[in-house]
Amino acid sequence: MLFRSPTVVYDQYSGRWIVSDFAFSSMSGPFSQCLAVSKTTDPVSGGWWTYKITAGTTDMNDFPKMSVWPDGIYMTANMFRGGSIYVGAKVWAIDRTPLLSGSSASVVSFQLGSQAYSLLAANARATAVPAGTAPYLLTLQSSTTLNLYRMNVNWASPASTTLTGPQSIVIPSYTQPGSVTQPTPGEWLDAMGDRLMNKVQYSSQPFPSLWALHTVKSNGVAALRWYQIRVDGSSPALAQRSTYQPDTTSRWMGSLAVDKLGDMAIGY
Repeated sequence: MLFRSPTVVYDQYSGRWIVSDFAFSSMSGPFSQCLAVSKTTDPVSGGWWTYKITAGTTDMNDFPKMSVWPDGIYMTANMFRGGSIYVGAKVWAIDRTPLLSGSSASVVSFQLGSQAYSLLAANARATAVPAGTAPYLLTLQSSTTLNLYRMNVNWASPASTTLTGPQSIVIPSYTQPGSVTQPTPGEWLDAMGDRLMNKVQYSSQPFPSLWALHTVKSNGVAALRWYQIRVDGSSPALAQRSTYQPDTTSRWMGSLAVDKLGDMAIGY
């Protein structure tokens, strides 16, 4: 089997660590997402529960990303028919409770059409989420728009789970960065400016909001564009944004984090 895209998340609601990677034996499928969940709060010597989720029989789950929310673990991926033809983004909700004891995993998923790309589930890390808040999913829809979805999971009756949206959020127009050049005779590097970078972060300070980041072209170089999106009303709205490009050096493949006070930091 081929493994090549590992992710690690810490689930603060259970104190467990979750390592994930996608796997397949041939490009004709089936395609899997493998999980290892620490049996205790000690990931070094506490042991691991392992799971394999069938992501698709003919569609490959590329660019898989995981996030933590109070009601479960969420995963997204870009699905490619036979590993080459894009057919849309997919989102999975995984019930946390069975994972903690090694019981059979309970999973519910939705497949979106090809209009959605690189969907990311919001990650709740530093501040409390109001009880009953459905998780947010965000995607970079166009050069002027972000799209927001909500997944309402019912673990007592998984078939009644719904995915709603999209709600559009207008953002200032940007230009994709294309490739980044290295000093001669270096190869060109992919700035991956067509998608939001992991993770989308939820914060309740100073108001409920989502923080997201991607790469744009600014004054001829790759730069980091970030957003804070208010989600405390019926319609999401852009609260603030900026592009970090202090000089002529390219910066890309960024990520951001927000602490319990609502302060944001970016790495790239």
